[in-house]
Amino acid sequence: MSEECKPEYWFLDVDGEIKLTIRTGHSTKGPNLTRRVDIPQNVLLSGRAAEWQNLLEEKAAKATLAKPYTSGNEVTALIDGKDFMSDLYEELLPEKDKPKDDLQGLDEEDPDFILITGWEFWKRRALCERVPKSSQQESMSALPDVLNTALSKGATMRVLSFDNPIPVGVGPRTTSFVEAMNVLLKHSAVLVAPHNPFVSHHQKEVFIARSAFKESCAYVGGMDLAINRWDDSKHEKREPEDLNFGWHDIQLKVRGDAALQLWANFAERWKDARKKTVGANLLDCPVPRWSAKEWKKRPKEIGKQHVQVLRTVGEAGTRERRRDRFMADGEKTVLCGFEKAISKAECYIYIEEQFLWDCELADYIAARMKVKKDLRLIIVMTAGCEIPPDLGGDYAFFLRHAFLRTVMRVQERDAGDYGDEYRVYPYGLYQLERDGHNEIYVHSKLFIIDDRYVAVGSANVDRRSMHIETEITLGVVDGKLVDGKLGGKPAKVCAFAKDLREKLWKEHLGVPSLGSDDPIEVLKQFPGTGGTWPIDPQEARNDQKHHLRCYIAYKGRLLQENICRLLDRSEREWRQ
Repeated sequence: MSEECKPEYWFLDVDGEIKLTIRTGHSTKGPNLTRRVDIPQNVLLSGRAAEWQNLLEEKAAKATLAKPYTSGNEVTALIDGKDFMSDLYEELLPEKDKPKDDLQGLDEEDPDFILITGWEFWKRRALCERVPKSSQQESMSALPDVLNTALSKGATMRVLSFDNPIPVGVGPRTTSFVEAMNVLLKHSAVLVAPHNPFVSHHQKEVFIARSAFKESCAYVGGMDLAINRWDDSKHEKREPEDLNFGWHDIQLKVRGDAALQLWANFAERWKDARKKTVGANLLDCPVPRWSAKEWKKRPKEIGKQHVQVLRTVGEAGTRERRRDRFMADGEKTVLCGFEKAISKAECYIYIEEQFLWDCELADYIAARMKVKKDLRLIIVMTAGCEIPPDLGGDYAFFLRHAFLRTVMRVQERDAGDYGDEYRVYPYGLYQLERDGHNEIYVHSKLFIIDDRYVAVGSANVDRRSMHIETEITLGVVDGKLVDGKLGGKPAKVCAFAKDLREKLWKEHLGVPSLGSDDPIEVLKQFPGTGGTWPIDPQEARNDQKHHLRCYIAYKGRLLQENICRLLDRSEREWRQ
């Protein structure tokens, strides 16, 4: 096997010493302040392994929880909400267990337990169809009804939700779902209080355990079971569920030993969950475990994918340490894992991202592009911003443009340009409708590097996701190698990464075939790569050739320092 296709080449080591350049401050008036720091072992893989091993008694399971990565997994990429939610529906309610059937207890193929955690939930979230904004009718596949049917079949369930402080929309929707689940689960659904009002519990995970381990699975990615998320690859919504006409996202489905580590992530978070609206003691409803007997019977290899679980957990404050919060020092494996993967890039880095705000990842990419003169950065992101201008939307655009200036290594806002000269290709997605030009909201959090490494999860490209939010992301390297091309040269690449990139690019470009295995050759089909970038956003919208359009970064005014202080308050509190 070529060195570049081995999991050790891309993944973090359990005992490896890591020294990173971390930003210690930032300014809208000058360069960022940075320093080189040693990342302590207790916030890396070895630190969490000790805690995870305390969750189980079976020795073989303990050994799996201590591994830096697991092999023999089967990983499936589910692109857009329809694929994810319909697949989840089938796993929650196998064909014979649909609501139309007679409910007759539990057999060996029924789910033993279901674990769900997320940033946002919606009681009317239909798993098999989009709910029109104008419709008040409850869908037959609404999330609470599906979960209630699974419960009636004998499943045990735990639901962990972020106690979202947003007073409109997100907060009330989540609260109504949690209240409904508390009725069903008899106090097994818990609202999680954040570390402080400005820090999110942002992990998105669903775990389904069956009595046969090989049938158990977990989902991790960018998609909550929330409003807006249901869409298909054509992105032809004519009526939004809420505010968005289209929604592009990615979720990974995992079977194998990696699922046990995802179980441990949930169990650790559940153990630490703080009661807010629920009166029952959490000790009365611990997270279920697999039996040692079933664990020993598991197949050693279900698929060919190697998987590394990466997390961000913010460091506890002084008051939280006095309350003995779990992982008081936090975890930094997302930032460290991304830094290592970026440092290995040779041909291209492909990112799909909701925000793309200036952070250390921009520094790492810029450093690698300086060394590798042929390395390209290709970005697909939300063309607009969900935050209103008066509430920080302009500042969000400033942070995005600051990221692009950093990777181009230019200081002035008008100094850089996109395309072949700077090897930076940013795009937004739009619907194909001639008169609408509706933006497709890009919510995915994805890295693909050199058709060999894939990372999908909840972590955004911003300082918050690297330092203070709770995040979970999966790094994937496929053990199945195929022939490919990178920059015109034959190369061995990983089947999973290559297939996922090609599927995404065919969706975005609106073509049945890309015509080449070489991503750099295919890049020539993207708008603007021939040196004809639109000069303004409206011109980009008017280009009807593909879903994918040139994104012109906002070059707006620098905002008042008090707005910067307000938006970065939580990060400063964390650093103090």
